[in-house]
Amino acid sequence: MPPTPELLSLFLTVTAAVLGACVGSFLNVVIYRLPREDCQVHKPNRSFCPHCKKQIPWYLNIPVLAWVYLLGKCQNCKQPISWRYPAIEALTAVLFLWVWVQFGSQTTWPTAIAYWVLISLFISATFIDLEHMIIPNVLTIGGAAAGIIATALVPTLMGSEFLGRHFHAVGWSIFGAFIGYGLLWGVISVGKLMFGRRSIQFEGQQDWTLSEHEGEPNPILEIGEDEKIPWHDIFFRDSDRLRFTKGEIVIDHDESHPFEELVFCFDHFLIDDRRIDIESVKHLHGNASSVVMSREAMGFGDAKFEACVGAFLGWKAVPFSLFAGSLLGCAVWLLGKCTGKEPAKQLPFGPYLAMGAVVYLFWGPDLVDWYLGKLR
Repeated sequence: MPPTPELLSLFLTVTAAVLGACVGSFLNVVIYRLPREDCQVHKPNRSFCPHCKKQIPWYLNIPVLAWVYLLGKCQNCKQPISWRYPAIEALTAVLFLWVWVQFGSQTTWPTAIAYWVLISLFISATFIDLEHMIIPNVLTIGGAAAGIIATALVPTLMGSEFLGRHFHAVGWSIFGAFIGYGLLWGVISVGKLMFGRRSIQFEGQQDWTLSEHEGEPNPILEIGEDEKIPWHDIFFRDSDRLRFTKGEIVIDHDESHPFEELVFCFDHFLIDDRRIDIESVKHLHGNASSVVMSREAMGFGDAKFEACVGAFLGWKAVPFSLFAGSLLGCAVWLLGKCTGKEPAKQLPFGPYLAMGAVVYLFWGPDLVDWYLGKLR
């Protein structure tokens, strides 16, 4: 006897939640390994404890349940396992279930799968950005490409009116990606012009490092233990400069050179007026008593991330997610002030863009119609 429609619907709903928990377990691997130079997402093949590095057997790697069974500790070294792991698994399960309930059925399952991919990108980008203040290109540029491909396969991602119109839907997806990047590009440009320069006077001498990181197209500037700034986030205009004063510089681990003023442009630097091309060196580090740099409102990783949003959800999702993300970010900042917690000096904007896009995914068109109705 074939299953009843109700029983089949229940089975598919439960399957969506279980699949989400399993995908969440994989996303934990992505979030931990992707930003780290000593790890690859696919190597080693098995999950391992971040403390003792011992591989975790499959029966102790069951999403959520294994963490509860182990009481949040590694079976081998007894070190605590972060609550973030089961939280991400549970969050992914809930969002996969929610996507299936709202968009999935026996006939519209491709739409649900496309949105599952988007949700996975959002979760990975959010937790990497929260921890490392970066969103890797594989999630932003790769996500935008995935959105265009998904639209080619499921044209109704751009709206029900694109049913059967694959070519037109892909065009709108590409347009959404360009709007996403272009809008944030404009916001960041205006932010740099408005906020001007950032000057920091250190207490004594502060160490800094400029080096290349695997998987990143540009070097990363590290100042002290807290500041990590991609090179292209400092230099946006030809006139942008990075100035260190009164310190020492070491080029490619050679001998140190004292300087009164060290000035960086995008492709070269000047040590007291002596020019050296950046491409000719692999590693720079030193110390300084102060630094002056261009002040950025956001990083360009956020612009590429918004291109991913536009490619999956269309251009209308771009201003909505930016506006909603800004409101959510302000709300979190105000909540921290009201509860007496000192807000962080730097708040990653990627997680709020992701939350704004999720709001658009589930309620965006209705909210836009309601808002326009109020205006009329």
